[in-house]
Amino acid sequence: MRVLRDIAEFDPYDQSPDYATRLAAVAALRENEPVAPTSHGWFISSYAGVAAALRQPETFSGVFEDTNDVPVDEIQVTALREPHHGRIRRVINSAIAPHKTMPLEPYIRELARSLLIHVVDIASRNGSVDLNGAYVDPIPSRVIARALGLPEDDHVRFQEWSDDMVSDYAATPSAEFVAYIDEQVAWRRRAANPPEDVMTRLMDTEVDGERLSDVAVRTHTMFLIAAGNETTRNLIANTFLRLARQPDLYADVRKNRALAAPLLEESLRLDAPVQIAGRAVWNDTEIEGCPMRAGDRAVLSYTAANRDPEAFTEPDELRLDRPRLRDHLSFGIGPRICPGASLARLEARVAIEEFVALVPQFALVPEYHFEPKPVFWAWGPKRLDISIS
Repeated sequence: MRVLRDIAEFDPYDQSPDYATRLAAVAALRENEPVAPTSHGWFISSYAGVAAALRQPETFSGVFEDTNDVPVDEIQVTALREPHHGRIRRVINSAIAPHKTMPLEPYIRELARSLLIHVVDIASRNGSVDLNGAYVDPIPSRVIARALGLPEDDHVRFQEWSDDMVSDYAATPSAEFVAYIDEQVAWRRRAANPPEDVMTRLMDTEVDGERLSDVAVRTHTMFLIAAGNETTRNLIANTFLRLARQPDLYADVRKNRALAAPLLEESLRLDAPVQIAGRAVWNDTEIEGCPMRAGDRAVLSYTAANRDPEAFTEPDELRLDRPRLRDHLSFGIGPRICPGASLARLEARVAIEEFVALVPQFALVPEYHFEPKPVFWAWGPKRLDISIS
């Protein structure tokens, strides 16, 4: 492999460079050294390389931090090794499979419409509104609360707890968050007829004759709350940011709401809500001809892979007519594809459809300055200040 001397100090965790600079850096790595050594492990930037790692969960698994000394029931599902991951994943899939979450669509539509009334009111009175705070952020937190069977009035607390978890390198939940979920589990254990919701299904579903412990139910419930909040908020906000910057595109989607679905896939590809993923290497292997050894670390770049010209024609362009729109890697592929992908797509599609149905035009306020969320592995605007006309 040819080493890029001019970016030898590339740090995949450094969010300080602006987005264009980061895109240029990962593009240069993808072109010259698609598997490059960094201080955080092998940085994999080609589509073929990232896809190959994702298809080998027995070799590439884990998260950014080392979980070797963490009790298995306290390890979130994405970090579990096989075969334990597969068993837990089957429980989660049975709880949030598409046929379980699609019935939420009428509720999501009504929620979006009610929030938009306040969005338009605030914008008309003040001249502008933070679309994130008034519309984007409440949707995932309230929907996941509804799906899990938790009180919707607590959705602001879920946002705060989720933000605390994802901003912490080790994703450590607060004591308050732990106590809250433990009480929800205990209440269901005591109930003669607990509600038929995702949390109850997590508690009751058997896999190979085995049920999750209460600690594991807590761990995976907190994971679903945090992951569903952060990634879905970023997906929706990133899409609105593109629409605000491309008024002709917004006009097209207003004319044909069926374009919302392909728009979301291109938003996922170009502005992946999760930019990088950390993995431990458990077995000797190779990616793109680069040998790796058990005990190594790897960082998968969805950002670079999703713009790989070997996989996508005109990779830096948003194209609603792109064939195989779901070939991007933003939700992963293979046995570890994001379990909440269908729910995230549903929430984002409805949020866009309802917005375009009500709002003729919108724009970023003249003084708007993009500020990213302070999460090194994610991408999305902290605020989205817009005017409506």
